[in-house]
Amino acid sequence: PRGVGALLCSKRVVPAPLLLGGAQERGHRAGTVNVAGAAGMACALREACEGLGDSASRVEALRARLVSRLTEAGGVRVLGPQEPSLRLPGIVALALEGVDHESALVLLDEAGVCVSAGSACAAGAVESSHVLAAMGVPSEMARTYLRVSIDATENDERSIDEAADAILQVAERLRGSAR
Repeated sequence: PRGVGALLCSKRVVPAPLLLGGAQERGHRAGTVNVAGAAGMACALREACEGLGDSASRVEALRARLVSRLTEAGGVRVLGPQEPSLRLPGIVALALEGVDHESALVLLDEAGVCVSAGSACAAGAVESSHVLAAMGVPSEMARTYLRVSIDATENDERSIDEAADAILQVAERLRGSAR
């Protein structure tokens, strides 16, 4: 609900009050507690958390489908750890061998496939991502890197297959034009 929020922090952290006045919330907030808002937030959190396990396994299955489709075709390398406990389930880091990611981005955008080149924290940067360098990705491979994000509510098997097909077609087209 609007006007309600939560702050989770270590017991060692003592946040400064945003509003001065009464001693509510152990002196961290002045004013009357929004009980209805807090109850609404608790309900929303409960509903959001109930489906987390299902969403994570669904995203993992969609990710596996995308990775399988792309790697079976060849010319695509999945970067980063493959052990599920060592990576985010909804992110796939790809290197399209022999394909400049900037050209691929344009063509994939035209095909309706939303991907990114580089890490999220380096968006818009001209130089190779420091994140990719820390992962041990050589700079020439970093120029072929695409990041695909998968969402349990926005993606399904059909959209994953369409994205895989588009990525493979774009890679083939760009490799053909480079010859």
